[in-house]
Amino acid sequence: MIRWIILLQFVQSDDWLVRQRLAEALGNLPSPKTIPALKFLEKYNNHNVVEAARLSLSRLSRAKEQI
Repeated sequence: MIRWIILLQFVQSDDWLVRQRLAEALGNLPSPKTIPALKFLEKYNNHNVVEAARLSLSRLSRAKEQI
């Protein structure tokens, strides 16, 4: 079981690369907590983070449609 509290604390990181990697990881972890975290990351002021969050949201959406 993933410790969501530990993982999601990285949403607040000052390092954009940490946020980008988190967004990428969350795209592979479907959970009710994933979508709000990715939507939050979509609003970050770094285009790499925003793009990673959008790609992950898209990936999760496609995976949900296949179920």
